[in-house]
Amino acid sequence: MTFAYLVEDCEAMPGDSIWAIDAAKMGLSGELRMFAARVRKLFPRAMFSVYTKHGYKNLLVYHPNKPLCMGWIGYGDYTNSDRASGYKYVVFSENIANYQYASHSWQRHLMSSGNLNQAVKNVSRHLRDYSVENVAKSLSREARNEWLKEENDGKNEISSAFNALRYDDDLRDELIRLHAAGHMFITEKLQRKIDELAAAYDTERENSKYRLNCVSMVCVTSTLRGEQVFEVCTVPNILGFGSGSKFIAEQTYTENELPEDLRDKLGALNIVEKKQLVPGVGYKLTDGILFVARGEVAQ
Repeated sequence: MTFAYLVEDCEAMPGDSIWAIDAAKMGLSGELRMFAARVRKLFPRAMFSVYTKHGYKNLLVYHPNKPLCMGWIGYGDYTNSDRASGYKYVVFSENIANYQYASHSWQRHLMSSGNLNQAVKNVSRHLRDYSVENVAKSLSREARNEWLKEENDGKNEISSAFNALRYDDDLRDELIRLHAAGHMFITEKLQRKIDELAAAYDTERENSKYRLNCVSMVCVTSTLRGEQVFEVCTVPNILGFGSGSKFIAEQTYTENELPEDLRDKLGALNIVEKKQLVPGVGYKLTDGILFVARGEVAQ
C-alpha cells in the first residue's frame, strides 16, 4: 500500500516565510510553524501545503519541480491509544518503517519526538524526494489496473455472449439441424446472439493487436535551471509477477534526446484527458506522470 501525495494536488501556502502566514486563518499551531521554519532551513526550496490528518492540521513538504511530496510534518498526538501520550513533533515519510503499526497503516511511516531538535534530525534523515523507481512503485497500481481492466473487459464480453447461448434450447435444436444439413438459423433470437458472439470475438481480436504490456513510466520534471527532463523507468510486463513486474530506472532524457517511440506516444497522450488509457499507446495518470506502452503494434 502506498501513501504518496501528488504535488499537483497541493495548494502552496502564501508568503516566503512560515511566520508570514496568518495562523488563525490557516489553523496552524505555533509549534508546527516553528517546526516548519526549521525544516525550511533544511530544504530552502521546499514549499508547504496544509493537509488534515488524524484531526490535526499538518504540512505537506515538497519541491514544486517534483511529482510527489517528500512527506509531511505535524504536531499533535497521532497514536491510536485511548490514553493520551502527549503532543509531539512528527514526520511522515515512506522511508520510515515503524513496526509498532501494521504494514497497511499510514502510521507505519510515522516518527515522533517531543524534542524539536530531534524532530528536525528525523526530518533530515528520512524526508527526501522520491527516486523515479519509487515514483513508479507508488503510482503504477492505477495504470496496471487499467491495463488489466481493458484486457478483462474484452474477455468478459465473449464470456457474456457465450453464456447467453449455452443454456438456450434454440442452440440445441439448431446444432442438431446444422449437423443434419443446414446453416439456416432456426430463430431470429439465436441469429442475434450468434451475431453478438462473433462481434465480441472480432473486437477482442482487434484489441489484442494493440496490447503491449512492456511499459515505461515517464516522469516529466524540471531541473533547478528550469530545463524540462523526462525520467524513464520500465517494467517488462505490467501484468507480470515477481521480478518481471518491477520497474527499473532506464535513463533521464531531455526532450531532444527522447527515443522516437516515446516521443510519439507521449505526444498522443498529452492531448487526452487524465486517467485515460489508449490501447497500444499508454495511460495518462497526470500531466507529468505517463505510462507508455513500448514496442510496435502487430499488423
